[in-house]
Amino acid sequence: MEDKILATVAGKEIKESDLQNVISRYPEDRRAYFATEEAKKQLLEQLVSFELINILGKELKIDETEEYSENVRQAEKDILTQLTLNKLLLEVTVTEEDALNFYNANKDKFT
Repeated sequence: MEDKILATVAGKEIKESDLQNVISRYPEDRRAYFATEEAKKQLLEQLVSFELINILGKELKIDETEEYSENVRQAEKDILTQLTLNKLLLEVTVTEEDALNFYNANKDKFT
């Protein structure tokens, strides 16, 4: 299947796969919203706007400021923390017996 070019912003192509990638980051119960062409059009307009703002930010050299660098460092920490938690939570299994034992051992905290 061809990866259709939906828009070009300052020489950068925005393709169907880019749109699908953004949609896939939404929670599963919200993805159905993007089944309509109108919703996809709105999302594409948002991607175009973001790209234009990104270009402006680079022209203004915002990406060279300490504030930008600090925000990037914090975002990296947040992403690493979230991905680590996701991985750990996939490995945890709590049985009904585990939950009941915890409840019984901590009844005073549940009243």
